[in-house]
Amino acid sequence: MYKLVRDYLDKSGLLNSLVIQYLRWDDDGNNKIYVVFSPNGGSTLSASLGNEYLVLVNFIAPNNNAQLIDDLVDKVTEYIKKNQFDETLGSVQIVGGIPSPTSLTDNRLVYRLLLAIKHGT
Repeated sequence: MYKLVRDYLDKSGLLNSLVIQYLRWDDDGNNKIYVVFSPNGGSTLSASLGNEYLVLVNFIAPNNNAQLIDDLVDKVTEYIKKNQFDETLGSVQIVGGIPSPTSLTDNRLVYRLLLAIKHGT
């Protein structure tokens, strides 16, 4: 599901030229924006019912560039609010709003958006 969320956000054009990773962040030494997609739980899965999947999307800023990542997260949240239904995913919502960012030891700011995907019938 987390890879489908990446495809959904890719439609926005906001992921262009960003470093996309899955499951965990691997700092390859680039001073770029990283976006990391990973599963984060959900409801009990059933073949005959709709299911809820939680996907964690981490936005990791370049060193000492908090404003850049803050602006990106604002644009992504606006995209999700305006596109809460996707034919592939179903319903897409941000859980808990925009969280407080955290800082890494190398002065990178990290936003962690939790998305709820209601998939199936």
